Amino acid sequence: MISGGRLVTFFLPRRRAMGVLIAAGLSVSLLTGCNDGDEQVPEESPSVSAETSSAGLRGGTFNARLPSGASVRITLPATPPPDEDVDKLRKDAGVERALYAKISIDNRNGRQPVSVSRLVLTAEDGSIYRLDALPKVAPEWTSERGDNGEWTNAGGDRVSEEKARDIDRRVDDTVAKYTGDVPVGGRGDEILVGDLSRLPATFASMELIPSMGDSEERAVRPSPDSRNEPAAPRPASPADPAEPEAPEEDPPPGDPGDETAEEEPPADGGGSESTTDPVPEEPTDAPAPPQEPVPSEPGTQPTTAPEAGASVPPVAPSVPAQAVGEQQPVQP
Repeated sequence: MISGGRLVTFFLPRRRAMGVLIAAGLSVSLLTGCNDGDEQVPEESPSVSAETSSAGLRGGTFNARLPSGASVRITLPATPPPDEDVDKLRKDAGVERALYAKISIDNRNGRQPVSVSRLVLTAEDGSIYRLDALPKVAPEWTSERGDNGEWTNAGGDRVSEEKARDIDRRVDDTVAKYTGDVPVGGRGDEILVGDLSRLPATFASMELIPSMGDSEERAVRPSPDSRNEPAAPRPASPADPAEPEAPEEDPPPGDPGDETAEEEPPADGGGSESTTDPVPEEPTDAPAPPQEPVPSEPGTQPTTAPEAGASVPPVAPSVPAQAVGEQQPVQP
């Protein structure tokens, strides 16, 4: 038994002891096979990019390195057509649609002559789009002669014998021009053709199958060029729930940014107090203007201010007012 990294031995019968030792050996094997929970992931080929295994690829330029060491640059779709004579031949043959891919092969660092057999695209819905090498597609553009002696092109249109033979001759020339591998140390361009009118808006993966002579090699997954236009995001479905709008928070009263905040009136009902220090009044030598006497109640002194420099007479004691009808006592 293993406890705290130490092997603890118990004295057991021989048969049971043998079973315990076997179980302990299995436990040690399991412990030594772990490496902190990290799973060993096999390294991918340099030509395989993680970006190509995710959905959202679009047409553009792609790069790949073949198993033989050659580097490949793919332009998909190739517009305008990489060879105008080939496209004119396609139209004269009555083939309504074709989508081209240009394959530029640089075999200066390669170890064997190489060419390209086909390109396979897998759309996000599982649909397969295939483009084959031109020497394989072009023979399908030849003309045919019917039992009645009339000639028709590959599209089924009736053509003259002269026109039909001209198409067939050009087909042979095209096949001869694009047949063969790019030699070691050389460079060359090849054309792939698909019976397609256009590419899907996005596709999930791309596989390029190289060939050497008549044998095909292991497929590689090209990496999209960094200058390619990124895939557009998926448009929102009507079934998708709309995100609720966040409620607007009312600013606190008195916030300068709130135009509706009311100003609180001052506590004393007057104007707002000045925040500046009061200015001291300057003394003046001019005498104060005379003030009119204020009528006083009986028994009180007038409130007229005395003149400047005059003495203030003493205040006489106040005499309570005599009630109406009360007779004043006579002094002896």
